[in-house]
Amino acid sequence: MADPIHAARARPDRDALMAEIRRLERAYDTGLPARTAALGCDALAAHLPEGGLALGRVHELVGEARSEVRDAAVFGFACALLARLGDGPVLWCARHANVLGGAPSARGLASLGLDPARVIFVDAAEEADRLWAMEEGLSVPGLAAVVAELDPARRGEVTASRRLQLAAEKSGVTGLILRPRLVTRHGEGDRVPLAVETRWQVTAAPSPYGPHDTRPVWDVTLERARRGRPGRWRVAWNPATGGLEEAIPAAIPAQIPRIGDRNDEEVAA
Repeated sequence: MADPIHAARARPDRDALMAEIRRLERAYDTGLPARTAALGCDALAAHLPEGGLALGRVHELVGEARSEVRDAAVFGFACALLARLGDGPVLWCARHANVLGGAPSARGLASLGLDPARVIFVDAAEEADRLWAMEEGLSVPGLAAVVAELDPARRGEVTASRRLQLAAEKSGVTGLILRPRLVTRHGEGDRVPLAVETRWQVTAAPSPYGPHDTRPVWDVTLERARRGRPGRWRVAWNPATGGLEEAIPAAIPAQIPRIGDRNDEEVAA
């Protein structure tokens, strides 16, 4: 049973914090749509506000791998997005992966249209340090984007996500959070509704272009989009156009349920 004295003392602090968050949101939210970056894929554009990925906002990319392994699918899709966000420097707050977890390579970044000379890696073993570096980076207007590799989302992370979103909205710098999906011993865990602009689920998919084609292909699910619509697609990186394209849309098995074209009402304010 909760301690009534402790609860009575804690309530004012929580209410004060929520009031401060609402005040900051009102201060920075102009009510105007964000600038967007076209991704080169009409199918995605139809579900995103203003037809592109919102700039000056924080987006969350969720993969399958456990935290000790770097998810190649999420990593590659993030690079494909970054290649469309402008020519400025990218601050990448990488976590430590084990010897089988993979590591960024200049050749891999370049193959996805991201000039490795643009990327500044921050070596931070602790997640708190990466969150701090991301928030600091999002306050630097000269950056094109800030990427942070984090652990599965926790309910205590809601306030931190709002701080990141507010920093991005104020500076115009775009943030990408890369994290594995939370899986408990009883199955997949709860999905924590963080204050992000979009939330994507990304998994690797078989290539429709034949065994000798090295273009990466992903199954991507847009689970949440502020002012947009959820959806699911199989997309590939097209090096000729430097953008994403829908890959054999008719090949997605019919038994895979598609998220309905409803307006997303679950977006965190």
